[in-house]
Amino acid sequence: MGFFTALKQKRVTRKFTKHNLNILQHLTFDKMQTILQGLISQGWELYPDYLDTSDQSNAWEAKLRKGTSILEINWNTKGAKSDGSIVGLERIIVGVGKEFDTPVFKTPTPE
Repeated sequence: MGFFTALKQKRVTRKFTKHNLNILQHLTFDKMQTILQGLISQGWELYPDYLDTSDQSNAWEAKLRKGTSILEINWNTKGAKSDGSIVGLERIIVGVGKEFDTPVFKTPTPE
């Protein structure tokens, strides 16, 4: 790991720790869709409005909001590799991870 990569990782780790954030990451398209549909059915609102996305979409991001809580959703396709992530407060992400049987991470991990 290079110097700047290590520095960036430390900065991200500090941000996640300071703001009590957790992440669901390396989500497949189907898993991401299942989680999104489940959260929307529980009253979460997606901003911007839901666009018909596919697993071939290059990249998109959105936010889910419910009251004052916000989850950040990211989807990215790099070549043959594609994955998604959901970032939010620990108390929310841990519950989502349990409900959808998805591992929760304290900080983003390299691929």
